[in-house]
Amino acid sequence: MKQEILLEEIRDADIDSIKELYGVDEFYLYKVTLNKEYILLLMKLNEIDNLILDNAKQFDKLTSSLSVLLEKYLDNDFKRWNVYIFYLVQNKLNKQQKYKIENDTFFARKIVEDNYTSNLSDENIKKLISNHISFDDLNIKNTIPKRKDYISSSIIYEELFNVDTLESNKVIDILKSLEGNAKNEI
Repeated sequence: MKQEILLEEIRDADIDSIKELYGVDEFYLYKVTLNKEYILLLMKLNEIDNLILDNAKQFDKLTSSLSVLLEKYLDNDFKRWNVYIFYLVQNKLNKQQKYKIENDTFFARKIVEDNYTSNLSDENIKKLISNHISFDDLNIKNTIPKRKDYISSSIIYEELFNVDTLESNKVIDILKSLEGNAKNEI
């Protein structure tokens, strides 16, 4: 079931200085209401290579700057654990680059969307949220696996299989026979 996503842009004077310092083309900060409130940061970059070069020192500095910027908006534990940073990059990234960013555990959940050329309209932002946070785009079919009937040529199975003709004495006789065979094997 698709959940309603409400976006409220947060305007902050520090955003422009971070954009300039780290070469971010577009930078938006949102309070997102899905089932609870989340903080969402969207950064659109022409390329991300400059941030992850030199052992990713620049990337670490950016992450620290973002944590300082967002601290004032994290007024409860739920928000602290549910900060999402989207890195929207126009070029294709290799697996190591994506891994470096998305698996950085400091401060926020990081999501890289490479080959991203769309504008950042409310509709496109909601699509990103659906694809990466709420997973509304998943289509899960409820299927019941087909059951195969078990068939055996064993005498015991044949005796027990026909429930209509099964008598309690027959079951007792079969169980005694099994117990006797088991004792003989021990």
